[in-house]
Amino acid sequence: MSFKIPFFNVPLQKEDNRNLFSWFAGLYGRSSGSDLVLSREVSMGDWNVHSTASITVNYKNVNTDFSFKKVRSISVIMFNDDEDTMYDSSLVRAGLESVKIDDTEITLTKITGGFFDNTDFDSTSITTRGYIMLGYVT
Repeated sequence: MSFKIPFFNVPLQKEDNRNLFSWFAGLYGRSSGSDLVLSREVSMGDWNVHSTASITVNYKNVNTDFSFKKVRSISVIMFNDDEDTMYDSSLVRAGLESVKIDDTEITLTKITGGFFDNTDFDSTSITTRGYIMLGYVT
């Protein structure tokens, strides 16, 4: 698959949605006043959303100086069981009751009976259910 991202006018050669997300995640160095805005990608790992109400993911294992108080944005993408469809932040938020972050972990809680509470999201044998992107200041 080859296409150009309109705003950046950059050719992109990627095979799947995860690579596309990782490419966007690599756009670092946007300035916010005197702080540098960076991003961190965190894999959710396995999550049977259909039968398990929430998942808690440790994100602090890489940088022990990182503080959740520096987080300015959180976006989430999720894959279905076949890993052939990616759902972006706007739809993910519609299917999640809450996204909670503290100094070491992020907890995602689904809406019971919501969009993700079905058999398209119950496999635990996929590579990852999705990714959490943290935008933070230095």
